[in-house]
Amino acid sequence: DVAYVIVSLAEPDGPQTRAFEVRDDIAHETPVIIETEGSPAIMTSTTCRLPPELAQDIEQHAQDVDRFLKGELSASILKSRRVPRGIYEQRRNGAYMVRVRVPGGAIAAAQARALAGVASRYGSGILHATTRQDIQIHDVQIDQTPAILRELFRAGLTSKGGGGNTVRNITACPYA
Repeated sequence: DVAYVIVSLAEPDGPQTRAFEVRDDIAHETPVIIETEGSPAIMTSTTCRLPPELAQDIEQHAQDVDRFLKGELSASILKSRRVPRGIYEQRRNGAYMVRVRVPGGAIAAAQARALAGVASRYGSGILHATTRQDIQIHDVQIDQTPAILRELFRAGLTSKGGGGNTVRNITACPYA
């Protein structure tokens, strides 16, 4: 599967358009030709790479959850750590939501299938799209969140930065 993603951003010097090609679930730094007002323009690409320390952060989350379930970590400390990882408690006791980051609203078919599988195995089976073009998985149990984060990571996705005091997703429109 190949997807071309074009993102227009409002920058101080004026609008900036960036494009990248997603092939085999990986964003490649390959120039992409797009058409601007009837004439072709070559746009340099950006990449969507997961931070190298993400795997370690997932294992730290697993340890935090384990300590919480054993009564060794308070609910307030766990909350301060899980929210920046995109994990929110829902209004029903014991139910959580995982918000998965989808930069620019672009997702590969294999990633969408992975999300559907995670939602079916651990949540309500329904994926919720947010106004910021992210995806939420509802009705998960806190003890399942480490497995969810690991599966997302294997699919090239993450929930880290999906909540808390972090930079939120930029919505994208190729016609903006």
